[in-house]
Amino acid sequence: MTSVEIIVGHSWKEDVRFLSDARLYRPIESSVNLIEIRDIIDIVVDGNNITSNIAEESIFGVFGELLDALYRLVNGQSQKAIIEFHCEPWELVLVPQGRDLLVSVYSVDRHHRVVADNMAIGAEAFVEAVTEAAETMLTDLFRISERFSADSFVRRFSSQLAQLKRQRSMLFAPAAKGHGQGHGERAASTSCGSGLTLGYAFDGDWPHLSGYCGEHVFDLHTLLFPGTVEAEVDGRSVTLTRVYPYLCVVSMLGRARELLNFLEVKEEVFDCVEAMPYGHFDVYGRGNLWSIHIESDQACDAALDVDAHPHDCLDSLLTLAELFVKDLLNLNAHLELNQRLVDLDEEVRNLRGWQQELCGNNLYLDKPEDYLRRQGHLEPRVHTGAVKPSFAWPLASVRALFPRIAWQYEANQIEFEHIVTAEDTLIVASVQALVSVERATGIARWSHTWAPDSEQAARFAMAGDFAVVAESGRGLRLIDWRNGQEQAASATLTRWSGLLGAAHFAAEGVVVVADLSGRIVGIASEDARSLWEHTTGGGRFSSIAICGPLVSVISTESYVSTLNPVTGEILWKVRLGGLPDVAPQYHQGRLYCFTHDLHHRTVTVHAFYPFTGRSVWQMRLAGAVVGRPCFMDQWLVLPMERHGRIVIEGIDIEANHPHSNWQLEVSSAGLYQPTAIQHVHIDGESHGVVKTDRAELTCFRLRDGFVRWQIMPATETLLLYGNLPLILIDDTVLVVNDSLDLHALDTGQLLHSFYPVEAPEFVSASGGLSIVVGEQGAHLDDVDTLTGLTLGHFLALVSRQGG
Repeated sequence: MTSVEIIVGHSWKEDVRFLSDARLYRPIESSVNLIEIRDIIDIVVDGNNITSNIAEESIFGVFGELLDALYRLVNGQSQKAIIEFHCEPWELVLVPQGRDLLVSVYSVDRHHRVVADNMAIGAEAFVEAVTEAAETMLTDLFRISERFSADSFVRRFSSQLAQLKRQRSMLFAPAAKGHGQGHGERAASTSCGSGLTLGYAFDGDWPHLSGYCGEHVFDLHTLLFPGTVEAEVDGRSVTLTRVYPYLCVVSMLGRARELLNFLEVKEEVFDCVEAMPYGHFDVYGRGNLWSIHIESDQACDAALDVDAHPHDCLDSLLTLAELFVKDLLNLNAHLELNQRLVDLDEEVRNLRGWQQELCGNNLYLDKPEDYLRRQGHLEPRVHTGAVKPSFAWPLASVRALFPRIAWQYEANQIEFEHIVTAEDTLIVASVQALVSVERATGIARWSHTWAPDSEQAARFAMAGDFAVVAESGRGLRLIDWRNGQEQAASATLTRWSGLLGAAHFAAEGVVVVADLSGRIVGIASEDARSLWEHTTGGGRFSSIAICGPLVSVISTESYVSTLNPVTGEILWKVRLGGLPDVAPQYHQGRLYCFTHDLHHRTVTVHAFYPFTGRSVWQMRLAGAVVGRPCFMDQWLVLPMERHGRIVIEGIDIEANHPHSNWQLEVSSAGLYQPTAIQHVHIDGESHGVVKTDRAELTCFRLRDGFVRWQIMPATETLLLYGNLPLILIDDTVLVVNDSLDLHALDTGQLLHSFYPVEAPEFVSASGGLSIVVGEQGAHLDDVDTLTGLTLGHFLALVSRQGG
């Protein structure tokens, strides 16, 4: 059982006695204000004096607040009590929990010393110690002079003490829970061109944080949640704090203010090494290059040293704080009422404005600029896809289509999801071989037989002019996909577990290949020799994105890394919160990543500057991503699953503070994801078209989500086959259900429908107008089939011209 003793000093009695005697002789010039009487207050818990750092304090003021706070807590009138010490910058916090009180003591000066953190003390023992000390003070006061019984403050003090002593039950109501659903771990990080990554992580379900309701405006206790702040350089990391990330961020902002002062006075050489209350982040300024020394909060861990441009250093500190503040406000909107967090937000804004005033707003400085100058010519070579499908006659004027089977290609267990269309060729993988099928005739131009013991999943990937083939035991091969000739092979790179993606940078003769095991390699296109190699360390690669001279990969451990494809140098690396959800995407000078928390069903959208790794913004949405995110001009359109329903979210990514601008609910059977949203222009406005696995086809306006038209088949089929992608053909859209349907884009009207196969598993259209349809065999032993259709025969209405 916890023992509690509250001891009040004795010198206060001499002060009261002296003032009381002085009032007898000079009643006009002398008065006794008990609030001004000071002495030592020692709160001793199990022999530990938790108030030993607090000097003389207003004893009657503190005890008056204690009595009032305990009375309100016991009667359920308050969820938390914050007692401010009148003379010293300290606070005592009491939070009820069952039959206990959680006691915290901390300073609110710049040092933010935390002496007690939610220390559980029996409520009855604590209340008994407070009332006993208060009774002793009153008794000693009346012994000095009975005239104090008429003092208004003493009367109120006595009344509060009596009310508290009459309370018999010390069982408090259950603690307040967080608002809404659970939040899980919250984490974010930012990087810069100098290779420094700063990040934080904390539990969003910490009850005092998620349960904050605005009862106390100045509430530092709410922000003293546990978590970590970490720094990473070249794969090595240190933890700046393992206790209070809020206080560490405050300390780092203090360091940023010192650095800005040095910049403003144009101090060329300086040592910014004053000890920080939380964290160790020393900066040694030497002209236009700063040396940063970062130490862990535990002496046994190795320190980090990195050289950074002043702009990179300041930007990393401020961006980390910006992400932290936004994360907290997103977690609990009531935190906007907490002046402690408001002060932090204002400090970040002020420092950001100061930094931009001194440094300008250029985000690609020094190393990023050098990299662009050196590698800006790099562009991955992309294989040419099929000719855009079109039709010789306006399909709205066509009265009937007569599709004819031109050819059929059969093979065992065709991997329909991996078929690639390249010019007039289909690259088809089956259980036996990789085959190039001529689109016009169905004739196999060349084939590459798989090794008998190779794994079936993702054994090839397209990289410009090459089909990259990787098989365990046989190594890696570069095959010219046009003629099937082997251009290069590597016998050393033999262990592969499925390809994630590949890219050919022809200007430098480099092919970059990533596999599912967590390995990414750069090889020479002329002889397939290994140039460089990286592994994730822990976890596997989840997906890859390539844009210009940048290759970005994200691992299952939520690390997103951007590399130089020529040298393999890691330009920046950032850890995201949650787990990777879908593949990262580049769009209009930004890299977008998507992570999710399966337990709490939330999705986080991260936007980065691709050359520096600095975070632009991030936002959280309830639910899970259930399809490919689509970028259309300034809009991000996300298909989300929320409470068993599919919702299309529209987000203006160029807004100052991106948020969900509109939502559109669509029907779903819950078996397959919605199709990728097709971007079309109708009547001069941008629209999107999407189909769900209930065969519901919806056309909506992009700027506000307004539904232009929405249709479903008259007879709904119970057989759903993967919800294949939509294909745009002139002013119509080809939709795959149990039939192939052509709908007018402007009205959604069904123009044509035909049934080439019973259960389509693959559809591709090109030229004018040939369609390839894939179908699985009815049984495992049956062959799968690709069928080529031509639509050269049709009946159209021709209007008479002239008289």
